[in-house]
Amino acid sequence: MRWARAVVAVVALGVAASGPCNADDAVSSAPQPKPWVRVIASPLPDDGGSVARYLERYRTLVAMGATFRIDGRCRSACTLVLIWADRVCVTERAALGFHQVSVWDKYRQPVKSESDRLMSLYPAPVREYISARGGLPPPGGTMWVSGSALRGLVKPCE
Repeated sequence: MRWARAVVAVVALGVAASGPCNADDAVSSAPQPKPWVRVIASPLPDDGGSVARYLERYRTLVAMGATFRIDGRCRSACTLVLIWADRVCVTERAALGFHQVSVWDKYRQPVKSESDRLMSLYPAPVREYISARGGLPPPGGTMWVSGSALRGLVKPCE
């Protein structure tokens, strides 16, 4: 499975702190803060790649307890973070771009089953929104979702 021209960058992996640190924090039995990831469009080209590779990248971050904050344009493989909808929020500047997976058969026809598989990974509100607008556009096109429509699909960041 290959996604054409995915633009994704995990630009910050940090710890959401709840207050000042001190020497007692090292021995505290209090729950440790969870890491967070800020996802924005990268100024560097990213030719996309295997959906499985991006899924593995995000699964690793989720296993660490990460949450995702989408701030800016997030197209193609970047949208896979929506699989963990309870860990994702969008800022007012966020825009998500969806398209079909770029996998071709021996006759250079798109393999629709791969895009269907991708759609099945998205949360129900996202699938319904995309389906109501004609489905995922071909790899050369992009369906952009932003503003109030996006905040109706993905929880806004606080």
